[in-house]
Amino acid sequence: MKPTIAYLALILLLTSCGQDRMSDADAMGLNDLNTETSTPAQDAEPAADKYGSKSLRAAFLPAYPAEIKDCYCALYLDGQPIDEEHYFFAFNRGNGGPGFIGINEQRVQVAPGASLTPAGSNYDSYLHEDADFKVQTSLTDEGAAGEKRNMYSGKVKVTDKRSGELTEFPVLGYCGCK
Repeated sequence: MKPTIAYLALILLLTSCGQDRMSDADAMGLNDLNTETSTPAQDAEPAADKYGSKSLRAAFLPAYPAEIKDCYCALYLDGQPIDEEHYFFAFNRGNGGPGFIGINEQRVQVAPGASLTPAGSNYDSYLHEDADFKVQTSLTDEGAAGEKRNMYSGKVKVTDKRSGELTEFPVLGYCGCK
């Protein structure tokens, strides 16, 4: 009889450890997507293993961010499909709005910083950041890709501010105005 009681206690212990628990951040409402901090994406999909490093992994945004309006850049990891399910980084271009990037299976909102577009150049550079990440985007205009947008190629460099680790992601995408 004693082994049966011990067996039942073990089963109860194992099943109680597997229950989902609300995180402290969820309970306090800190995982609201309207904040300026990193927030987990509900269904962010990790990108292929070749994108990223041990601590910085690329992920796809779950959808095109509604906050991106008017003039924009929508970037995809080079070698991945260019479609609505594989956005890696999207940001407002030229109007100071936020950007959104998929990192470590999170949808991270980053604020705009400096941008550099030399006159007569086909090169653009943008800086975004939040408390955890610095995101530097360097793009080369590859030419027209429709009536109101151009195709761009380049790199997105992400620095983890806590560890100092820098990871580069090759990208392709579109920049234009709606």
